Amino acid sequence: KKFCLERALLAANLFVDSTDGNVNIDTAQPRDYGAFRSAFRGTDRGRVQSTICKLWRCEILQERKELLPSWETDAPGGSDATNMGSLGLNESLQTFTVVIMGDRFLYKMIRNIVGTIVAVGCGHLELEDVRIALDTGKWGGNQSCEENATKDRGEISVEIMTSSESNDKTHTIRRICAPGRGLTLAEVHYPEDVDFDWQTG
Repeated sequence: KKFCLERALLAANLFVDSTDGNVNIDTAQPRDYGAFRSAFRGTDRGRVQSTICKLWRCEILQERKELLPSWETDAPGGSDATNMGSLGLNESLQTFTVVIMGDRFLYKMIRNIVGTIVAVGCGHLELEDVRIALDTGKWGGNQSCEENATKDRGEISVEIMTSSESNDKTHTIRRICAPGRGLTLAEVHYPEDVDFDWQTG
């Protein structure tokens, strides 16, 4: 399906409860990101970890350095990194960077968030699916964090009930874990009271 930038922007905004992908760091609320964690590997398998995190930025930026032929989107040209919320539409191919800032990240959390944004943009996930995952820490609202974590990508069939009908319907959630090759740690901020004893040699 064709990638819809408007849907992707709406999905990104859900992660910070914002209309522009940003909130003040002091007002960012902790949430359960268990639905966006992948299973631990090797000796870390079975390790217990809190899934509560705070995000204050989840923003889609346009990149002009190269084209990604597998994506068709509707954004015009601009600078190397441009906020996509204010841009118009055309038929050119583009690439994007998703910038995420928070107090901590779970295993593969960023890749799963980006994959979710892409899945919504491509019509494989609904915005309501993402809202439920953020509200409950589970996909479909009926899976444990560990069950979510064991699936990096794939389809999950969940039973949903509509308000206008009495019959159950099966809704397929198609999840994506974005490739790791584009993941970059840009910077780390430490509290002022943290003092490093740097040594060389």
